[in-house]
Amino acid sequence: MKKIAIVGAGPTGIYTLFSLLQQQTPLSISIFEQADEAGVGMPYSDEENSKMMLANIASIEIPPINCTYLEWLQKQEASHLQRYGVKKKPCTIVSFYREFCWANISAINFYD
Repeated sequence: MKKIAIVGAGPTGIYTLFSLLQQQTPLSISIFEQADEAGVGMPYSDEENSKMMLANIASIEIPPINCTYLEWLQKQEASHLQRYGVKKKPCTIVSFYREFCWANISAINFYD
């Protein structure tokens, strides 16, 4: 049986694990993560990024594991969304990104 180590249980580590499990090949997989929570990597960590980096790729680039990014977004509490300048209301990916970008445009420094 092959042994595989995944260093980091952020989004890339989770997608790597998911992909390996889809192969249905007998493997011994060890995951090493320093944080308390799996799946929260650099783009999703308040401690490591600015608000603008929290959604640094288009949601269509994020393959769903349990749900799509839009489904996850729609399940969030209003207080969580408010941290990013987004109001809790029925939304689409387009309306979310438009609102998110306008709410955070002052954080962008075009002259650096």
